[in-house]
Amino acid sequence: MRVRPRPAAAPTARTAAEANYGPIMEGPAARHTVVGVDLTGTAHTPRAQEPLELDELVDQLIAAADAEQLDTFAVSGGAVGFPQG
Repeated sequence: MRVRPRPAAAPTARTAAEANYGPIMEGPAARHTVVGVDLTGTAHTPRAQEPLELDELVDQLIAAADAEQLDTFAVSGGAVGFPQG
């Protein structure tokens, strides 16, 4: 049996998953579980009190996947020009 990862949409900084992916989500959502994640400081989430750490953002993605009971998932996201790593 082949298991296909489920897509998880992660927006770029300061934008919402719905704003970035809403218009194109219908197609993938017909075949997959799609999870839109608004990371800390995006959309209506509270702004981070400390500088953002990549590990914290990854933890947020994993928590969203866990909440949807996804064992594997693919991530679609973007960067806005600041270093990540």
